[in-house]
Formats: sequence, structure tokens, C-alpha cells
Amino acid sequence: MKAVTQLSKKNLTQTRSRSILIGISIMLTTALLTIIGLSCNGIMKMNSHNSSVLYGDFHAAFTGISEEKKQEISVRGEIEKTGSMSSVATVELGKASGVLSYYDQNARAMSNLKMTGQSRIPTGENEIMVQKSFFKKLMKKKPKIGDTVTVPYRINGEGTVLRKKFTITGFLPDSEMNDLKQAYGAVVSKEFFEKAVPVEQRSYTLCVKMKKADKVTENGLKESINQLAEKLSIPEKNVSLNTIFIMWDTDPGAETVAAGVFIAAVVILFSIVVIYNIFYVGMIQKVQEYGKLRAIGMTKKQMKQMIFREGMILSGISIPVGLIVGYFGTDLFFTKIAGFSSVNESINEAIANTQLFSIPVLAGAGILSLITVCLSVKRPMQIAAKVSPVEAVRYQENTGKKKQKRKGCRQVKLIGLTRANLSSNRKRTLMTILTMGLSCVMFVTIANLCGNMDPAYEAKKDVKKGDFYLTLDTKLDDKTYPEKNLNRVQEQGLMNASVVEKIKKIDGVTRVETGKWAAVKVRGNEEEGTSVIQILSKKDFNAFVKSGLERGSADYEQLVKESGTVYLWDHFFDENGYHIGDKISMDLLDGERKVPLTLKITGSANAHLEASWAMTEETFKKLRVKGNLTSEIYISCLPEKKTAVEKQLRNLTGGSEFYDLLSYDDAYRTAQLGIGLLRDSLYALLFVIGIIGFMNMANTLITSIVTRKKELGILQALGMTNRQLARMLQMEGLIFTAGTLLISFTFGNAAGYMLFLKCKDTGMIGINDYHFPMAEILVMAGILLMLQIILSAFMSRKLQKDSLVERIRYEE
Repeated sequence: MKAVTQLSKKNLTQTRSRSILIGISIMLTTALLTIIGLSCNGIMKMNSHNSSVLYGDFHAAFTGISEEKKQEISVRGEIEKTGSMSSVATVELGKASGVLSYYDQNARAMSNLKMTGQSRIPTGENEIMVQKSFFKKLMKKKPKIGDTVTVPYRINGEGTVLRKKFTITGFLPDSEMNDLKQAYGAVVSKEFFEKAVPVEQRSYTLCVKMKKADKVTENGLKESINQLAEKLSIPEKNVSLNTIFIMWDTDPGAETVAAGVFIAAVVILFSIVVIYNIFYVGMIQKVQEYGKLRAIGMTKKQMKQMIFREGMILSGISIPVGLIVGYFGTDLFFTKIAGFSSVNESINEAIANTQLFSIPVLAGAGILSLITVCLSVKRPMQIAAKVSPVEAVRYQENTGKKKQKRKGCRQVKLIGLTRANLSSNRKRTLMTILTMGLSCVMFVTIANLCGNMDPAYEAKKDVKKGDFYLTLDTKLDDKTYPEKNLNRVQEQGLMNASVVEKIKKIDGVTRVETGKWAAVKVRGNEEEGTSVIQILSKKDFNAFVKSGLERGSADYEQLVKESGTVYLWDHFFDENGYHIGDKISMDLLDGERKVPLTLKITGSANAHLEASWAMTEETFKKLRVKGNLTSEIYISCLPEKKTAVEKQLRNLTGGSEFYDLLSYDDAYRTAQLGIGLLRDSLYALLFVIGIIGFMNMANTLITSIVTRKKELGILQALGMTNRQLARMLQMEGLIFTAGTLLISFTFGNAAGYMLFLKCKDTGMIGINDYHFPMAEILVMAGILLMLQIILSAFMSRKLQKDSLVERIRYEE
């Protein structure tokens, strides 16, 4: 056995270049499998361990719950625990507003209520905890724990304004969003809540965590929650599912695991082909040597063991290196792989606290790499065992079983010599081209997807026109605080003519366009609740609705004539029981008035609008609506004035919590970040796969040159110049490159276009219009060509270092 091992080591030493290429391929394969495994494990671990921190430790929230119903829910056997909170009163301080809320102990834990410094939860009737920014509105000095402050409030947002002195027991973390919207939250004690709000007027929000959630599927748990709500006579609109927490608490990462397994399978299959081909190309040059070993008594079993141990020796060196490279690669790029931006501090903290090191994952990656090598050498082992002593002694690479006639040429040309060499072993040549072609097919396929991801298209979903989009951030069906609903907020005139005029007068503003929304209730479809209908001009209708039409008609003149409407969420069209041609009756909410209207459904679209329905301006004008329903404003400005205009707009809108301002540049940067994260991860994976594939072409060229050293020496002795030799080697490489590009262009573009259409149907980020990814393909072709030229030049110079006599005398 020692002799077989020694032979394996000698073989590896003798064919050092091949051994290095195989080792690099194994190392890169291991590194990729490690990165895939650790990344998937890290994402699952981060979400599983931190999902309660990031999204709350509850599966659902039931709103509008009475004191009696709360007691009934808390004793249900299906529920592990509940936490109750209640909005006690509202606070109005000029432009700022706030809500005084009560949380019981469970609710504080389940909703991850955070405090700063030496803060403590209020227990006395006159104690309060709130954000410092809120206290600054009430106090002239900087607030400290122990200070007293007088707070004006209205119980349940109704009735007369009451004033009460509170002692500050602590602070909640400040938030930029709260400061921007001038809306704050405060925590009061149970004693204050119970004295301020009579039992019959109390309305709770109940956080609910179900028992044995990890034993059921995501859909099963959602169904259980909805069934429980039905048994308790809780309306569907009062049930809010914590979907992200449910997903990670029930089925932690099934999609992540599936994606990881798929990518790992692609890497393994590709690596098997590459490593096998490198072994095979090297073996066919050593058939005579194997025959001699068989002639002196080596058995078939020992021949197999020799090849197998070559693979194991290389694996023993390369796999540990690959595991180390993979671990540090994952540690370096985990934030990108996880797909999170750096804006959310809680997410950053969760990522930082995630332990990536995992012995089972590293062991699994190592074992998979070892299996990959074993499968790669299986066929070469069989080939080596079948070699007979007689066949080996007679063996020449370009001979076959059939007799062949040698064709002569009157004139020997470089292209003829190149073609003769490549055709002498067609299987080797085709295997190399197919292997390289496969990696390039994957690149072209992904390039057809990533090259068509347009951040501008994604940004236009949020800011459809102009540079800034000002809209109303409201509720639709808030029973507790109805003044926050769209129809009630519209009564405040936040987007009336005077506001529009102020925006037009801002220095740098070039164009201002407005849009109208209305809250509507569809009669006979109470499950849908209150929705929004958007009133559009002919220009906007064609731009936003007609372009996204999925079924029916969106012809503006037809809609005007038939008092028609188009449903804007086609995915839910059938689910809600709608049909083209149906007439639906609605109540349009004009403040507290209800305006009845009947519309005909003429079409259904995916329009990426905030509303559920669209109607024409002409149809709307027939309705005798008294209020101003302007709910969105698009603002265009001079490029050099963007910063100043944004500052003026934020100052103008800072007086109400209901304004929501979004800039096109911010939307574009957000889309660009999301697309960049996905694109960079995919291209990085394909780059490594491409390197593994290039190892195969490099091995073929090197083996071909080394085994023809004597032949090339004789050709030079007969008159071939060094320049002609270099050109011949470059032509061989160019044929490999041309074959690779032909395969990748043919199959890659076809597969890429089909992938593009599939992703467009699923609404993938940035996917809309298709264009041929010429830039990406030219870059790939350029890199492939450059690597091939460098390799050919390197081997030509290396060959010329030996004297002509040494090359002619060379024996393998």
C-alpha cells in the first residue's frame, strides 16, 4: 500500500502544473460551498435568533379588544402568552402630537419596548416615560429623570383637554422619523390608565403568541390564528399577522435553504466536470506509463487506488485552504450577502451579533468537496484499470482501432498544424470547450437578468414624475383614531390651492402637478374594507394604467362613456370575486359624507399605484364632491436647486404628521443598492465558477504543449520560427475561446431571455424592458480572450527557454 501511495505522490510531483490546477479547482469549489453554507446558516441563524428582536415576539395582534374579551382570550388553550397595550390619550402641541399608551409587562417584552440609560417603567399615576424630543416641546430646559412636566391630553382623542403634572421616570430612544413627522409616543402607568379610562371604554391591542408554533407550517399557523379570531368573533380587519416573525418562527429559512442547495448543486456538478476533465486530459498522455505498471504486476485494484489517492492527497491540501478562504470570505461579505442596508441600526446589530463559525457547516462543505473529488476521479480510475500492458506499449494518443490513411499536404500552414493537433483528440477538445462553455452560458444567462435590472424603473414606481413626490400618509379604516383616516385628513386641506401655490413659489421649482385620491367602500364586499380610488387624467391613465393592463380594456374614452373603472391589483382580482363587465356599487367618502357611485369594471392591471381602483376625471366631475381630494403632488425643479428645494419642502410640510415626502434621488439610490447587492453576489459567484472553468482550459493547453515538446522541437528544427510557434499556440487557444463563446451566445442568451420573462412575471426588482446585455458579454469575451493570450504567451516563452536539442531529446 505504501508503494501505491508513493507512486501517487511521484505522479503529482511529475505533473506539477496539472496538480496545481486541480488543487486550485478543489480549493475554489470548497471555498464556494463554504460561503454558500455559512451564508445560508448565518441568515437563518440571524433571523431565527433575532426575529423576535427585529419584528416582535408575537404572531398576531388583535385590535379593538374590550376588557371582557381580553380576559376570554388570555385563557385560551391555543395561546402561549398575550400582552396588552392601549392608547390612553392624545397630546397636541401645535405642530407636534403624541400618544400616551399603556403597556403591560408582557406587551413591553413582546414588542421590544426599549429604554435609555437609567430609565424605569412608570408605576405611579403621575409618572411618564417618553422621548426627549417630545419633552423639549413642553419644557424650556433640557429634560432629566425626576423632572416634572405638565402634559395637555384628551382621553381617547376626544372631549376636553385635560392637564396633569407627570414625573419623568425615563426616556424612550429618539427617532429621526418621529422628529420628521413631529409625532411621538409616551408610556404611562397602569394606575393612570385604569383611573383615566372607564372599563366600558377601554380598547386594547392584544399581542398573541401561539403554542407549538415550531411544530406547524407557516400557512398552518396563519390559518390557526384566523380560525381563533373567528371563534372569538374578532373581525378580520382587526387581525394583524406578524408575517415575518411567523415565517422565521415556523419554517426558519426553507427558501434560503432551497436557494443554497440549488447553487451548491450547480457548483458541485460544474466542479465534477472540470476536475474529471483535468484528470482525464492528463491520463490519456500517461497510458504507456500505466501499461508498464500493469506489465510489472500492478493489479486493477492498485491502479484504481493510485488514481484515487492522487485525488485524496490534493484534497487533503486544498480542502482545508478552501474552508479557511470561504470562512473569511463569508465574514467579509456577510452584510452584502444578507441583503440588508446599513440604515437600520437594529439590523446592523443583529448582523454583527450573528456567529458565522459553524463546525457542522464547515464539516459539511469539506465532505461535499471530498465527494465532488471522489465522483470526479471515478471515471479516470476505471480508465486506468482497463489499460492492458500490450495496448499501453502500442498506445499513441491519436490512434484508434480502425486503420486510417494519413493525408499529406503540399504546403504546411500554421492553421493546418493547429487543426491537426486539436482533431487528434476530439474528445479532449470538445470536453474542454463544453466545460468552459457551461460556465460562460451561466454568465450570459445571469447577464440577461442583471443587465436588465433598471434602478430608474424601480424608482419610478415610487416617484412617477418629477423630482419629489409629496403625498398624504394616512390610515383607511382606523376605528380607534378615525381622524387619521384619509377622508378625515383630506378635510384639513393639507394640499389645498394655497399649499400648491406656496410650493410653486419655491425658488428652483419648475413644475407642480397634483393628483386626487378618494377613500371608497365597495358595497357587498366588506372583506376588502376601505380602499382607495385614484382620479386620473387621460395622460396619466395611459402612462400608469394602460401600460400595466393585464386583462380587459383601459381605453379612456370607453371608461368615460361607460362610467368605468380599472382594478389596479390584478393578482387579487379573481380572489376578490371580480369579473370584467361587472357593475360595482361604492360609497365615496367625502369627509364624513358618503357619495354613492356605480362603476363598470372594464379592466384589471398591475399599475404600481397606491390605489386599488382608477377612474377618469370626467367621471369624477359628475359626482358633486364638495371636499378637496388632492392627495399627491409631483414637484419638478432645476437640478442645481434640488437640495435647497428639498429643504424648503421639508420646512413647509413639517407642520403635520400626515405629510410624506420622497425624492426621486433617494428612491433611485435605494433601488440601486438593492440591485447592486443582488448583482454583485451573482457575478462574484459566476467569477469564481469561471476561474474554475479556466483551470480546465489552462490544463488542456499546458498538457498539449508539454506532451508535444519533442514534436514542436522537430518542427522548429525544420524551420518553424519562435514567432510562428507562438502564433500556432495562440490559434489553438483562440479556437477554444471561439467554441466557448459560440456555445455561450447560443444557449446563454436563449436561457437568459426565458429567465428574464419569468422574473418579469414575478415582479422582480428593476425588471421591465429587455435589452441585449452587449456590454456584459463584451467584457466576458474580452476577459476570456485576454486570459487565453496571456496563457499562450507564457507557455510559448517557457517552451523557448529550453534549447532546441533538449526539446528534441525530450521524453515524457
